[in-house]
This record gives sequence, C-alpha cells and structure tokens, in this order.
Amino acid sequence: MPNLSSLLLSQGKVRPQRSDRFPASEFQLVRQSRSFVELRPLQMAYRTWLSSKPARAASDPRLAHRLAFSLRSVLPREPTMDRRLSSRDNPPRQVTSRDARHEPKALRGPSGRLGLLFGIAAVFCLEVVAAQDILLQRRQMMVEQQVRQRGIVQPEVIDAMSLVPRHLFVPDEVQEQAYADSPLPTPSGQTLSQPYLSARMIELLNLDDDDSVLEIGTGSGYDAAVLSRIAREVHTVEIDPALAAQARQRLAELGYTNVSVHLGDGHAGLPDRAPFDAIILTTAPEEIPPALLGQLKVDGRMVVPVGSFFQDLMVITKTPEGDEKRSVMPIRLGPMRTPPG
Repeated sequence: MPNLSSLLLSQGKVRPQRSDRFPASEFQLVRQSRSFVELRPLQMAYRTWLSSKPARAASDPRLAHRLAFSLRSVLPREPTMDRRLSSRDNPPRQVTSRDARHEPKALRGPSGRLGLLFGIAAVFCLEVVAAQDILLQRRQMMVEQQVRQRGIVQPEVIDAMSLVPRHLFVPDEVQEQAYADSPLPTPSGQTLSQPYLSARMIELLNLDDDDSVLEIGTGSGYDAAVLSRIAREVHTVEIDPALAAQARQRLAELGYTNVSVHLGDGHAGLPDRAPFDAIILTTAPEEIPPALLGQLKVDGRMVVPVGSFFQDLMVITKTPEGDEKRSVMPIRLGPMRTPPG
C-alpha cells in the first residue's frame, strides 16, 4: 500500500490517485503539495536507506543518524530565508508574500516543516522496527532449531544466544545469512563459527554468573558478547591489531561493558589478570599452551580444539591432583596464530 515515504520519492512531485488509499492526514498533505524541492536532501537520504538491505538499516545506527541529519536540513535555519535556492549561482533571497501563496499550506512556516520532519521520521522508524522484527524471528528460529534441538540445555547459554544480535558481528554483505547454520567470513579472512558450535563450546565451560573468563581469539567479538551475558567478566585476546580494534569498538558501542579486548599473543594468555575460572580457545593450537594451563584456577575448565587440520575439541578440568582431559568431538577451526618473527 502506498505511503507518504513512497510518494516523497516520486521524482520530487506527488500525484495521488485515490484519497481512500491514504490516511486522511497524508492525503491532505499530498493533495496540497506542488513540489518538494526543499525536500531533496531528504529524498536522497531516504533513497540511500531504501537501497540498503533492511537488516543493515536496522542494525547500523550510523545510517539512521545520517538520515536524521538529512531530515534536519529540511528545517530552515532562518525563518525569513528561502532555502529552496541552494546553488552557488543563486544566493538566498527574502521570501515574499507571493512565494508564500505558492508554498503548500502544510509546509508553511517552521511548524509545518517540523510536522513533516516527524512524519517522515515516524515512517522510517516503522520500517526499521519491521526489519528488526524479522531479524528477531530469525534469531529465535536459530536458537530453537540449531541450539535447543541439538541438545544444548543450559538455560544461561540459551538465553545468551537469544539476546546477542549475531547479525551485528558479521560484514554487511553477509548479514542476511547471519543466523544460518554455517560459519561466516569476517573482514580479516577468518571465520565466525556456526551458532551451534559457539553454544556447545560455551556450555562445556559450565559457567556461573560470578566467573572470570579468558577467551583466546576475539575475532568479531560475537563469542565474547555471548560469554558476557553469562559470566561476571570476560577478557579476550586477539593477535590481529585491526580485528582487536574493530571488536573493541563494536562491543563498546553495543554496551558490553564487562568485556575487555587485549591485543597480544594468545599462547601467553594474560598472566596479569590470572587466574581464571574458565578459558576458551576459538582458534586451534597444535598443542595445549602450557602458559594457559598455569592461568586456570583449581576446579576451572578449559575448552580447546587441539590439532592441525582437523582437531579434537577437548575439555580440561584442573584438579588438585592434576589436569583431567576428555575429548568431546572432532571439529575444524582455524589454526592458532603466532606473532611474526
């Protein structure tokens, strides 16, 4: 059904066909309009939003901010100046009574433009909410089909997977596949594990809400975000400077305040923050790093994929008598990197 937003984008002019197809307020505004020259900044901004994917529009606050900034340009900075003439060769001039007569009544004065601003903002918000609802449904389906039905039973893990917006941790071009049952690429060429594997590895840690967790291999920051919804604090180590900076910014913007991103070699862990209640590696070393074992508390657990091309997912429990190891299942993750040189 046509709405005000679609009309505003019809080449700067509005041609309603039937009044019963529009809400009364919209049709009244459209019927009185002759030209929307003043709204070209809005038209361009809205076109930019429409050309992007709904998932991106719902998840990118910077895009929404740019649209709001363009909407603001509809309002005149000085009520007495005509902003319809904005080219370099045509300086602004005073609005005359003749100009005012030809201006649509609904747009006359700052109050009219302000009302239009709020109307278009409302349309935009409705579109964003609809896109967010779709993403929420996909996330709920992911949790039900890929997490619950595959045997994940810990309520804290299920709740965390339901809360964290996975689509915000992947590149824009693959956001449509964010909740699919498959790994996803990251900008650095690495991969984000499929949802079930993330849930399974986190469940094996058997976390409490007072635990301190060390993660090796921050990547996009998704697993750290899920861990933060369960544990008291999460320290995550990333060897790639660009990835570490991106993950730190993303986690901060999304409000994961109990996650600290550290740049460094995962083999060394974080001795100044040790010991930890749990340690998880999202990247595979060929052998278990001894330094990490030394940073694990007694009765603490480590979940680590060990091997070269194919790995065994192992759970190591530290006891007063020594380390207990058990193999869970074969998996395939990227190799653990070492610093150059």
